[in-house]
Amino acid sequence: MRFREYVNEKLKERNLSINRLSSLLKIREGYLRDVIAGRRVSLPIVYKVSEYLNDPYLVYLYVSEKLLNEKRRSKKT
Repeated sequence: MRFREYVNEKLKERNLSINRLSSLLKIREGYLRDVIAGRRVSLPIVYKVSEYLNDPYLVYLYVSEKLLNEKRRSKKT
């Protein structure tokens, strides 16, 4: 399962929206959306979300996905 899908599933379980989560964590909504979608890289944001949702698997999933993408990118060059 991909990071974005996993986060969205966890938010649905807790009946939260990204807007509500961003206000609870005091993070700009657009920035949080970009991190979840993979357009920005921010481990501290992922860690905050992981702590709030009490799910350390989020950090593992995020880092492994980013490393896999980096590995694919390095093979192309």
